[in-house]
Amino acid sequence: MGLGRLTAALTLRGKGLLAVGLGLAVGAVLSGQLDLMRIAVLLLALPLVTLLWVSRRSFRLGCVRTLTPSRLEVGQAGEVTTRITNLSTTNFGRTDIGGLLVEDGVPAALGRTAYGVLTRLRSKESTDLVYPVHATQRGEWQVGPLGVTAVDPFGLVRLRRTFQSRYRVLVLPSVVTLPGGGLRAEHRGFGESSMSMLAARGNDDLVPREYHHGDDLRRIHWRASARTGQLMVRREEQPWTRHATVVMDLCASAHAGMGPWSSFETAVSLAASTSIALLRNGFEVRLCSSDGTTLLSSLTGVEGEFQLLNALAVITTQPTSTVAIGTFHADLIVSISTARRGTDELLEHQAPRGRGDLGISLILDTAAWGCNDALSATEVNLAAQRGAWRTAVIPARERAVESLAQLWPQLLSSTAQAPGGVRS
Repeated sequence: MGLGRLTAALTLRGKGLLAVGLGLAVGAVLSGQLDLMRIAVLLLALPLVTLLWVSRRSFRLGCVRTLTPSRLEVGQAGEVTTRITNLSTTNFGRTDIGGLLVEDGVPAALGRTAYGVLTRLRSKESTDLVYPVHATQRGEWQVGPLGVTAVDPFGLVRLRRTFQSRYRVLVLPSVVTLPGGGLRAEHRGFGESSMSMLAARGNDDLVPREYHHGDDLRRIHWRASARTGQLMVRREEQPWTRHATVVMDLCASAHAGMGPWSSFETAVSLAASTSIALLRNGFEVRLCSSDGTTLLSSLTGVEGEFQLLNALAVITTQPTSTVAIGTFHADLIVSISTARRGTDELLEHQAPRGRGDLGISLILDTAAWGCNDALSATEVNLAAQRGAWRTAVIPARERAVESLAQLWPQLLSSTAQAPGGVRS
């Protein structure tokens, strides 16, 4: 350990004793007082000997963290348990440790740094540092590292050592359960109305899907490919499997606000809530960005919910994003965007196709975030009518997802006015 680090380990009290000792030593030399020199030597020796003793203390600690519950949603509280184990041993047997201050680093998005004291810990024994955390922002966060500070009984030295290990905490977007009573049978994928709709649409509309890289060329459906203008292949799934596509606008310039109260965070929460509602109603869900990029595909059931929330926990905006014309085709399409210039283009051109398809557009009212270029509700609804969407203008911040829960049955209802706008 270098001299500079050793000197930095001295507390204000230790440095004060050194300064007084040096002063007395100089005075003793000038005055020739031997007793004064003895006092100076004592004052100089005490912090230096203590520093040497603390720096040569040998101890090994183990650190294991657990989080309860294992995953957190925005706004949810949890508890971290950091188990500290004394692994120190010597040639003469076990070594007890004590007089250690410990602190566990916690990011601001989860709370404040936790502190504790190890008064005495025998070899191979463990103690728990338990502290609460509260998730305020979506994302992947690191708890740690654990810092250990060795102190002496006189308070002259504080020597800090730091662990390298960290604990990953994934904070998921907040999810509100949406009522599914308005979801029609033909969009659920079962019931008599579903079978009659399948019969009316026929196999040519139902069986083919878009060609994906790696598909067997022998499965190309040439008749459907000629009709749609793009390669289509025959599905391997059962014909009554229903598909939904959730489209998010990831363009940074389309969103407003900063941090957990930004319009993008609200959009992520809306995407999570709608996607999970569709998964729980038997849909196979695909998550896309507005430029046509597939972020997640073939999501189904509980495993699909797990994958979806993990992906949305770390999703970020992109510098630029272009609208992909005529890309999104599914039995049910949910588009999530903002009321800024470019929304009208998305609504007009991304119309769902097929008699049984349904398009729902959720428009975040960015005027509530202070945006001057936000579209008015009239402009949004006119664009929605040209694109055959059912729209809902969602208010800002904390009321957004709660408003969607109220509007969701109306957007799905077979008696809803379509196309048209629904405003919270």
